[in-house]
Amino acid sequence: MLVLAHRFASLPAGGTARKHWSPKVSVHALSNSLVIPYETMRRSVNVLIKEGLCERDGRDSIVLCANQKSQTAVARLRETMTEQLLTMLRDLQAVGFDFQAAREAGRLPEATDSAEQLPPRVDLADASGVLFLRLLEVGGPLHRHDYLRTIVLAAIVSSNMAHAARDKAVMWQFGAIADPPPDALRKAVSVRSISEMLGISVETTRRTVCQLIDDDECIRVGGQGVMVPAEVLARKEMLQVATGVALRVEQALADLAYRQFDFASLA
Repeated sequence: MLVLAHRFASLPAGGTARKHWSPKVSVHALSNSLVIPYETMRRSVNVLIKEGLCERDGRDSIVLCANQKSQTAVARLRETMTEQLLTMLRDLQAVGFDFQAAREAGRLPEATDSAEQLPPRVDLADASGVLFLRLLEVGGPLHRHDYLRTIVLAAIVSSNMAHAARDKAVMWQFGAIADPPPDALRKAVSVRSISEMLGISVETTRRTVCQLIDDDECIRVGGQGVMVPAEVLARKEMLQVATGVALRVEQALADLAYRQFDFASLA
């Protein structure tokens, strides 16, 4: 749904002629873009169709439905993505992150034509969607593009340090990719909390967590929940993902600066 909402943007109000609707996309194209098996993508698309969010347009293509339910879902998704991006920016601001580098990276070149158009103002929902998809691209290979496992793992990592997310001393001391916070600073998180955070069922979350435990990517902490140890975060494949994430975030910040986002407005 995020791919469709990002690719086609918001639908106009109901009653719009079909020629003004968002263009169609094939299930094969969605499968290829996310590196998800075709049958898995087809089943996911069928769920969206059953929910009345999408409809078929040809044998292998779909479009977002031009109905109130679909528009409401897209609007809610965009609102959520905007909130998530602002939360990330405010967390960075809280620990003293200097956005000047982003401003410099996104600085407009000297205009050569007085009639040259400025870039469009930033759409935070779109910017967040782009960042999320780029992060999926980075993390996809970690679990052979089993995105559920990757997202659950990321949620555990984030939750383990959520209590210190705005602690300047901790974040600057252990902010380097190759120097993750020690286990003594991490707090275990329950399966139910991860389930609520991601909006997926407790049972699905539990099965996914069990898979991560079986693969030695996280551990149970008696009576408290699960945790991703620093030793796991120091593995080569995890460092590669962390480096990729950092680069994508830097790119997102530069894009925001280029599109004239006012970082001072976060205060």
